[in-house]
Amino acid sequence: MEMATTLAGCFRAKDFANAKTFAAALSATFQQYPEAVGRIVVDPVNGLPSTNKFPPSIAEVREALDARQFWGQSLKTTLKRMEKANATVQ
Repeated sequence: MEMATTLAGCFRAKDFANAKTFAAALSATFQQYPEAVGRIVVDPVNGLPSTNKFPPSIAEVREALDARQFWGQSLKTTLKRMEKANATVQ
């Protein structure tokens, strides 16, 4: 619920039709992803609050979470390939 509260807190309260329902839906969505991915998405400097003027929909939050999770997996794969290549060269 912490990440949901952080994200919702970055926007004006009057922008929510029902803030409690939105926070509950966000919380359920964040629970489907690793905590690190969620923290990146709610970061006020680099996450959704820095790119959205209005509260994102649950679908937009999920898209951001999917994109960050994919980025993280791609980074891990790249690092493993680089380590393997370096081990082969040495």
